[in-house]
Amino acid sequence: MTTSKRDITLAVFDHTLSAGLGLFIAALGTTIHRQWQPYTLIALLVTIVIATIMLRAWRGLSLVIPFGAAIIITVQVLMQSGPGGDVLLPDQPISYVWIIGSIATVGLGCFTPRSWFRDEKVTRTSTTVA
Repeated sequence: MTTSKRDITLAVFDHTLSAGLGLFIAALGTTIHRQWQPYTLIALLVTIVIATIMLRAWRGLSLVIPFGAAIIITVQVLMQSGPGGDVLLPDQPISYVWIIGSIATVGLGCFTPRSWFRDEKVTRTSTTVA
């Protein structure tokens, strides 16, 4: 099977888009996770699960890898103190929930059942007991 230049270009675009989505969600989540506690945090974690499931349904686990890597790297970079000593993730429980939860929710999306992403119809046979 030969791989065309168009297929490679689409794969690079898909992976770049996946990483960009992870970077956007992680940057947004890191800056607003403490607003309207705990509702914003819950919405952000649900967004990560939904995005992971969407990416997995779109192209499989190959798109989840750059998405998860972008989330982990972005959260870790934004966790550092800024030039003036400001921090976006202070030493508070809700910040730890965001740090650990953002990684855990990507894993949760990875462990969803494979049958959710099949296109063929699943038929169930019923057994009758006489």
